[in-house]
Amino acid sequence: MRITYHKHVGAEGLPLGAATETHLFCVDVDDVAMHAANMIATINDTSWISGLGAIPKASYEAIALRTAAKLVEIFETADEKVGAEFGEYMVSMSAGDCLGGILGHKVLPLSELWKEQLSGNPGFDFHTESHNNRIAFGEAKYNSNQSSYTVAASQVHDFVDAGKDKMDAVHLDHLASAEALDALLNESRGLAIAFSLHSMNHELILDNALKSDLVQDLCGRADELYVIGVRT
Repeated sequence: MRITYHKHVGAEGLPLGAATETHLFCVDVDDVAMHAANMIATINDTSWISGLGAIPKASYEAIALRTAAKLVEIFETADEKVGAEFGEYMVSMSAGDCLGGILGHKVLPLSELWKEQLSGNPGFDFHTESHNNRIAFGEAKYNSNQSSYTVAASQVHDFVDAGKDKMDAVHLDHLASAEALDALLNESRGLAIAFSLHSMNHELILDNALKSDLVQDLCGRADELYVIGVRT
């Protein structure tokens, strides 16, 4: 995985009066099979559970172990032709790793490892905590033919409207800092959209994504905004 492009967007690229810290990224996955192997290693790392109290530790061990086994099955089938199911996980985990690697975010465990549902969770796909102690709630979308940023942005709006960031808080209480949870309770958060990118002109695609009405509107709902295209 390579971070091909990073742009910190100034006020001129945001809606009038917006002060949202905004970043655009392009991530290239050159070797899908190797990337899948790294994803398996990440999924199987349950060290995040070891420091929890007895009750959450027992609960998350049970959830994480059965979910990890299912995800490993999916990841082991990955080859250079990316399928829809693996593709969405690839976009999600690549986006989190990008924010961790470039901006120093704490990358929280994939949400399906701490939610009860094995797959298709009706909520945010990935979470990170920024250096500003803001939890970034991320949604990932994969489409084999087009860049799906509008779908991801629309889903983020729907989830915020439904209060799904607050629904995650009962779990994030065990994973994120007290400062980040306090910020969330005061409506201070980050939002991230991650999507499959299918063009060599990544700057144009990311610019178009940022200029779209749905993404512009996210600036009014977040202190931090991350737009991440993942290309294979």
